[in-house]
Parts: sequence; structure tokens; C-alpha cells
Amino acid sequence: MNRQKLRSAIVASTLLIAGSAAAQNMEALWRDGAFQVALDSIQDLEPAGLRDQVRATWLTYLGRQDRQSGIEGSLPGPRTDCVTGDQADPEGWVDADDWILEAVSDHRVVMFNENHYRVEARAYVLALLARLQASGFTHVGFEAFQTSEVMAERAGQTATDQWGYSPADGSYTHEPVFAALVRKAGELGMEVFGYEVSGSAPGDADMAERIAFREQGQADNLIKRLDAAGDDARAVIFAGWSHIAKEPLRGGQRWMAARFRDQTGIDPLSIDLTTCVFPAVDNRQRSAARMPLANDGVPIVVGNYQGAVDAQVHLPVAEDGERVPGFHRQVLGVATPIPSKLLDDDEPVLVRALRSDRKPDAVPDDQVLVYPGESLSLYLPSGHSYQLAGHRGDGSLTARKTISVE
Repeated sequence: MNRQKLRSAIVASTLLIAGSAAAQNMEALWRDGAFQVALDSIQDLEPAGLRDQVRATWLTYLGRQDRQSGIEGSLPGPRTDCVTGDQADPEGWVDADDWILEAVSDHRVVMFNENHYRVEARAYVLALLARLQASGFTHVGFEAFQTSEVMAERAGQTATDQWGYSPADGSYTHEPVFAALVRKAGELGMEVFGYEVSGSAPGDADMAERIAFREQGQADNLIKRLDAAGDDARAVIFAGWSHIAKEPLRGGQRWMAARFRDQTGIDPLSIDLTTCVFPAVDNRQRSAARMPLANDGVPIVVGNYQGAVDAQVHLPVAEDGERVPGFHRQVLGVATPIPSKLLDDDEPVLVRALRSDRKPDAVPDDQVLVYPGESLSLYLPSGHSYQLAGHRGDGSLTARKTISVE
């Protein structure tokens, strides 16, 4: 079974609720670049909260998180007011990368979370990953993927075959920054694995029981993978939202990280990337993630994760009032102007770039939706040639062009 058929087979079971809805409604976009077809299907989703989440996710796939402003109020998202004036003493702020790299020296597992319809956490971990690998981390586990056994079985392989993950095997991994994170792990020689649950809770289970079923299943899959990897393996875990909580949050639910710790005795370093952001006043601060420390040197954690994670990173975002489509996508590579022949004066065009040596159905190295009158860039690693294509809303082509990025 090829990856295209496998993708269709796992779409409905990849992620829960918004994740599943996103997968089911994004297939036309992923396959054909038909962004308007995908949007039209999203508009029929109910309730409105689910519709807003999937639309926000759609915008990230298109490189246009900057256009989420119209729906941000209905979505849980990061804050710019995480610390009060007395806590914001400049001497109490430290470079987040330096703190994490020092702290992980005592840990076999480090867990990061992300907001599934924003990309800044992905960009942050992508930029940090090489330093984590140099510090001794050997594996990267993604909630966005199911286990190797499930993937191999659905592809018609034996369950013992090693599955070589690509970004097309997941759902959120079709977003180019997430795709780059998966690819970067492989380029660094780190072993990529998935730990998402493939089964479902009993039909009569209530919401708390359904959550518990998934949390326990994820913990079990993670434990099984690390046991197979051996005592010397060290893992970076990239999860969504509350899965990294080591203590119960509101409602008393025990999340994946807590179950993993209690069953193994391995205390993961748990880092929240979803709660706090700060407006970067210039482009130099784009990669300047930071962390506030209390007087005792312990990271300040606020909000829902207080007492449940070890640290909380404040990630840079475009300065308030300034919409910058490429702010986080710059982590992908060199700013590359889009040839005018791919664009249309009267309608938006999705411009996709795929490295020439990748398979035609691979996730683009970058893509961005360009509205009439806009002048935007793609962000591409240097030293390669790329096939560029412009897609109208129905997926039809405006033009193609091959370029090289030096």
C-alpha cells in the first residue's frame, strides 16, 4: 500500500475531535492544493468552536497564521500578560534555550507541548533540536503519528517492520514548519516514532473516561517504545496541550506525562510552550525565546499549568498590530521571492515549493496563500532546487516554475 492510500486509511483516526475534523476536511488541500474546497467543507462543521479551531488550523497549513485575528477571540491561545510588573525584573529573565539545555542534563525524557493551530512551538523546537541531539537525545516522539506497528500493519507490512515516518503520515505534520521538524529529526540521525492511540474507548464511556483511555494508551505506547530502545536512549516528546502535565489539572484528570512518570519512575522535564508569548519589537528577537525565574531560581509558571510542568517558555510573536505572514516561517530557510507568473491579479493563489528530489506527494517544504496585491516570500533551505506551483482555490494550476536557492 502506498503512502497516499495509507494517509486516506488513517485520516479518520489520526487525532481526536478538531484533529480528526481537520484531517477529514483537509484532504483536498493536502492532495491537490485545493484550499477553497477545504475551506468550504470547514464552514459546515458544528459546533462553531470546532469550526473555528479547524479554520485556524487551515490557516497554518497555508502559512497565514497572521490572518487568525478574526477568530482568535473564540480560541484558547497564548497570553502576553503572563507576568506582572514585579515579576518582570529584567535580571530575572534568562535565555530559554540555555536553561533547558542545562536542565535536561539530568533527564532522560524532555516533553514539549504545542497549540495545534499555531506554529510558534514547532518553530521553537525545530530551532532547538540540533542542540538537544548534541546533548545526547536519540529519539523524537510525536503525538501526531500512530505507532510503527499500526502504521506498518495498515501499509500491509509485518508489524515488526521498522516504519520510516514522513510528514505525510500525520495530520498536523502537513503544515510545513511541523514537516520540517520531522525531517530535521531524521537528518540529525534521531529515530522518529509515534505514540498516538489507535483504538477507542468503550462506546458508553463518558468524556473523562475517554480522556483517561487516551492518556493511558499514549503513556503505554511511549513506555513500550523507550523499553525497546534501551537504557541509553533519550527522547524528546512533542505533544499537544495538556498531555505533558505531570499533575492533575482542573477536573482531576491524570495526563500522559503523569501516568508515564508513575509507571516508570522516569521524571520527564516538562516544558509548556502554549501559554505565554511576547511581542518581538524587531526581527532579531524572532528566535529569542525567554523564561522568567523567581528569586529562588525556579521558573515562573502561570495559568492552567502552574504546578503541573517544570517550566514555561515565553515565545516571540510579531509585535502587536503588525501582521507578518513569514514571522515564524523564517525558521525554514532563506526568504525567496515568489515569481509573479505564479500569481493572479484577481484571486488568491496557494504557492507551494517542493524540493526537486522529494516524491510528488510529499508535504511541501513551504507554502503560502497569496492574496491579490500582496508581495510575500517562501522560506526555503539553501543548496537545493525546488519545483514551485501556484494553485487556485479549486486546485487548478496557475503556473509552474523550477528555481534554485543558493
